[in-house]
Amino acid sequence: MMAEGTFELHPGDTLYPETVLELSDVPQTLYVRGNPEVLSPSSARARPRRMVLPWQSLRQRWRSRRA
Repeated sequence: MMAEGTFELHPGDTLYPETVLELSDVPQTLYVRGNPEVLSPSSARARPRRMVLPWQSLRQRWRSRRA
C-alpha cells in the first residue's frame, strides 16, 4: 500500500521524465512523492528569475556613474 500523494511511474508513462530514459540503466519504477507533473520538460523551463542582491544593484549604479 502506497502513501497518499505517492505515485509510481514506469517507462512509457506520459509523466515519466525523458531525461531518465537517457540513462544507461533505466529504472523500471520511479516512486514520486508529490506532484509528478513537475518532472515534465515544460515545468523545467519555468524557472524563477535570478534574484538580484542589494550589493549587485549598488555596484551597477556605481559603474553607470563612472561611465
